[in-house]
Amino acid sequence: MKVITSNAPAGDETHGCPFKHWDADVMRSKLKRWGVAQPVVTEILGLVKDHHYQIACSRYFEATHNLTSGTVAINHPNEFYQYSRIRLNELAEALPSAKEP
Repeated sequence: MKVITSNAPAGDETHGCPFKHWDADVMRSKLKRWGVAQPVVTEILGLVKDHHYQIACSRYFEATHNLTSGTVAINHPNEFYQYSRIRLNELAEALPSAKEP
């Protein structure tokens, strides 16, 4: 929660919650560039507008990791990283070559 409530980044700083600190147009542009489907972009922007930054982050995670909505609850950037590593390992183990001796 501290990441969300902290001051916005200034100058060359890169901390903070993008879902809180980015302008809606910037957020829309970046989400589209990152391949998020338009319905999900609209959903995320609605969550941001209603100040549900953690849910918006979780929804972004789900959309970019091919997970069903409501699967993950991200509360800190470290969790985003940890869940990404878990998902990457799950996908790697599902590959046929990963199961061969």
